[in-house]
Amino acid sequence: MNEITVVVIDDHPLFRQGVADALSIDPRIRVIGQAAHGELGLEMLLSLKPQVAVVDVNLPGMNGQQITHEVTSERIHTRVILMTAYDDGEQMLHAAIAGAAAYCAKDIQPDHLSELVFHVASGKYVMDGQVMGQKEFETWLQHQLESVRRSYSEPGNPFHPLSDREMEVLTLVVD
Repeated sequence: MNEITVVVIDDHPLFRQGVADALSIDPRIRVIGQAAHGELGLEMLLSLKPQVAVVDVNLPGMNGQQITHEVTSERIHTRVILMTAYDDGEQMLHAAIAGAAAYCAKDIQPDHLSELVFHVASGKYVMDGQVMGQKEFETWLQHQLESVRRSYSEPGNPFHPLSDREMEVLTLVVD
């Protein structure tokens, strides 16, 4: 197997360097770039074309979800692992919708992060600790979306989510 090229994007220098160093321990992984904010990170992904990007969700400027969405919509062949300090199911779902191949908390063990890189580089998806192929991932994502919709439509629940069209309009207004 050829070595896997990785770019690390995180605004905390010590954490970013720690991730790069932890991944570099494995001779099958080569960290080819690091960036401290979203715009520079996206430029780096476009120019260096790594196989995998390890991206913080919360970044100054363009955030990790936006980078992931841009990578997916522009059909860049880099697969994204989104990392967060605030691990929750809703954020994981947003990461999957944005096009992330994996989602994990920043308290991940270094050897598990390396495994995650290998899974993602081989075309797998990793969400909620589950390693999945494309079909399994699509089924998992559909189930997650149905669960979210169902929980908001129960009788007596005063919260009514926006329709898909309303969300589209809101997204355009925000942009």
